[in-house]
Amino acid sequence: MFVIILSLLKICGNNNNLYIFNVNESRIGNLMRRWRHLLVAILVVPVLTGYIILATTFSEFIVGRSLFVDFIFYLLAGLIWIPGAAAVIRWLADKEAK
Repeated sequence: MFVIILSLLKICGNNNNLYIFNVNESRIGNLMRRWRHLLVAILVVPVLTGYIILATTFSEFIVGRSLFVDFIFYLLAGLIWIPGAAAVIRWLADKEAK
């Protein structure tokens, strides 16, 4: 917040003209990237924890019926979170590329 206020109030001279409110877009862009990374870091842990709890609870009803069903369940439960994580990583990459 302090960086944004300082960049908005920065006074710079150009041909003896003073301009107030010169926004340094690269600094604000860097700040927004940091907030996105922080938001993802804070939200990924609870979401994955919730998924683990849900998968573990659901496994109580599935596991133990047969070896094939156990294999399929663990395979799917171990891989199903990857598209969600890939979407978040893609979102971060798209925002940073701009």
